[in-house]
Amino acid sequence: MPSSFDIAPFDKSLTKRIEWLSRNVISPCNKLEEALLEQNLPNFAHWENGCQLEPEQIKHLRQSLNELKQAGLRLSGTLAAEIDQDISHNSEIKHDIVFNALADLHQHFPDLPLSRGNWDTEIGNMSGSVPDYVRRFYFEITNQNDKLNVQIQDVISAQRKNQRTLS
Repeated sequence: MPSSFDIAPFDKSLTKRIEWLSRNVISPCNKLEEALLEQNLPNFAHWENGCQLEPEQIKHLRQSLNELKQAGLRLSGTLAAEIDQDISHNSEIKHDIVFNALADLHQHFPDLPLSRGNWDTEIGNMSGSVPDYVRRFYFEITNQNDKLNVQIQDVISAQRKNQRTLS
């Protein structure tokens, strides 16, 4: 998906993606839906062969266009909501990767305490088996090194809070 990660196909802002969807998907679908209205179907006819589109084809085309347009509208709405909430894809993706890394770790090693590690003054970073594992997990997915201290702390804090609530 578009983001500033090295492995992303491209980096495009949420606003630019909404504009692209509108210009290249939603508006063309509207135009094509209009072209397939009953009064426009004679444009698909030839005097010798009649209409070049069968009623079933027209129905299928209308449904497919509507599905494509609705997908574009849903994604545009989601992106617009993220703009309103000042959410960036990169921070969402980082959080999701950290969350999944810690969930997998907890699933396979339930007795391992989830800790954000200890401060290592030599490297100026949190150090420990859990943060090291999460950083390696993140690196394997994104091919980028990142400290992820804030994300690790946020996810572990949320998990601890959930455990207290459930107890």
